[in-house]
Amino acid sequence: MENEVKVTKSNKATELKYTDGELAAIAKLQEEAVGAENAKTYSELGLTSAVLTSLVKKANDERPMAEGFTRVNVCKIDVERTITEVKTFKGYYID
Repeated sequence: MENEVKVTKSNKATELKYTDGELAAIAKLQEEAVGAENAKTYSELGLTSAVLTSLVKKANDERPMAEGFTRVNVCKIDVERTITEVKTFKGYYID
């Protein structure tokens, strides 16, 4: 019995495109977070971490961009934020 070579088609796109959600996220980043000194968290931007992760992956993907799309170099860094936590305690007073 001879070995059969099975030819399968890859589902991986040969060109990258941005979704509508990614394009909206890029616009928001361009408004509020240009440069590392202005980095914002996903919650500060009002975006999901999934769409930002997708943008970072596409920025580092070697595949070419589809016609009409320009690659945007979206990066991520660690940022520190001071958070004030509100807790409820019992308050006592004289009536």
